[in-house]
Amino acid sequence: MARATRAEWEQRFLAGLQEEWEIARWQLPREHASALRIPTFSLTDAETTWGCWHGAPLRDLRLSRKLVWNHPWYAVVDVLRHEMAHQVAYEILGGQNEPPHGPSFRQACKWLRIAPRATDSYPTLDQLVAGQEEIGENDRIHLRVQKLLALAESPNRHEAERALAKAQELMARHNVDLIDRGTKRDYLSIRLGEAKKRHSRDVYILAGILGEFYLVRPIWITGYDPQRGTAGKVLEISGTAMNVRLAHYVYDFVRQYCDREWRVFSFGRRLGSGGRRDFTIGILSGFADKLRQETSHASPQIRDLVQRGDPGLDHYLGERYPRLRTRRGNRLSCRTDLLEAGERLGRDLTVRPGVESGQGPRLLGS
Repeated sequence: MARATRAEWEQRFLAGLQEEWEIARWQLPREHASALRIPTFSLTDAETTWGCWHGAPLRDLRLSRKLVWNHPWYAVVDVLRHEMAHQVAYEILGGQNEPPHGPSFRQACKWLRIAPRATDSYPTLDQLVAGQEEIGENDRIHLRVQKLLALAESPNRHEAERALAKAQELMARHNVDLIDRGTKRDYLSIRLGEAKKRHSRDVYILAGILGEFYLVRPIWITGYDPQRGTAGKVLEISGTAMNVRLAHYVYDFVRQYCDREWRVFSFGRRLGSGGRRDFTIGILSGFADKLRQETSHASPQIRDLVQRGDPGLDHYLGERYPRLRTRRGNRLSCRTDLLEAGERLGRDLTVRPGVESGQGPRLLGS
């Protein structure tokens, strides 16, 4: 199949904007969602702003090509919702005579589940996750964590695991200290992976591991995937920028590890359509067992943090998703031999090195 041209990608992107606008619209109160009319969408070559909203008679929501081609889809959607908040403030809440980021805009941001950033050139979500903001205490801790995790590149497995344990200990102490002091922290949410109608059970298990051990909260939301041109469920994780950054790295690392080990294990074998899923579930099961064992032998700070969680994050999610529900999946039967083969590999899995995603989020057209 021929690779899509730039113009074809941009048409696919504009279709995605419309889909995401429709998804976001129904997060407004019902009477406002019904009254809000879809605008036209366009791309601009703006260099100093990510997007803009033009009211009547144009009714045009514009995003920059710089944003589209250089940032992941979740960051594009965040900017879309920012401009959509301007539309809601202008067309629904009667904020025409208010400042651009006045009370009506802030109320619209709350409904649309975004932070009411009050500048035209605010950092995108991926920039916030990457730590490309002002250097503060969190960043100094992050730099110390990076130095420790650099040691995890050592070919000496025991040295690498000791360095990783020290890094996790430092992050845990830092998180516990902030929680105990009641320090106000900023939280954010990003998407991981693809939007699909159905996901394999192993993806849900990996999401659960992130939530249990990596200080983020995983939630499945409705989203659009411009790569596939489809809407579906997509994984969203929420937490502090540092914790989201680490969880993102772990997600990428573990998925790549599972893919690589499956290619090796399945070479020359006929293992059936569910073989890959069962083998991957085994790896994740073994990895989770290893993490639980490590937690049971960890310092009191780490055990305490894993057990009690983060009240600030709970409050953030309560406001972001006031009607959040938890569902349990059906019991799944797996081939015992594939499950056990995967578990052996999972118990030996060590996530290293670094706290940045090796490939980064997949960009439009890549």
